[in-house]
Amino acid sequence: MVEVRPEFLVVGVPVKFGRFRAVASSDGAATRGPGSTLVEGFGPVPDDHPKDAFFTSPLRVTDLVADHEDHDDGMRATFVATVRDAEGRRCPEVAVHARIAGPHRRATGMGHTSMMGTVTFRMSGPVGTYACHVEDVAGGALGLDLEASTLTATVTG
Repeated sequence: MVEVRPEFLVVGVPVKFGRFRAVASSDGAATRGPGSTLVEGFGPVPDDHPKDAFFTSPLRVTDLVADHEDHDDGMRATFVATVRDAEGRRCPEVAVHARIAGPHRRATGMGHTSMMGTVTFRMSGPVGTYACHVEDVAGGALGLDLEASTLTATVTG
């Protein structure tokens, strides 16, 4: 049973903190002192929602743009991938795994999309050809439309 002091019933405002609810004091600040409580199990937590509720499946890599900058000791290749859902909305905070290969080395990396739904991968090295291949988006949880996606880009400096 939750116990709340009477004055909090009049001026108190329920404040949600993930899985907990606190009763706020009259000045609006959540307190844990006498007269306030944290109640477990109140309100949804983002991880409790179905993963496809935020984006419509499948996801697509709509663009994979390649660019390079020449330097005195070589070049830097830059690849920018844009992730959108099936309705064309950008997808922020989605993990993207990519493989980048240059003239003398290869690397695999992971990045998270920005609020604009883009993620950037870079590699520096000698002048030559660099390629980026997107291997996975969202850990496969939301599906990736391979036919509608641009998964490979190449740049030569």
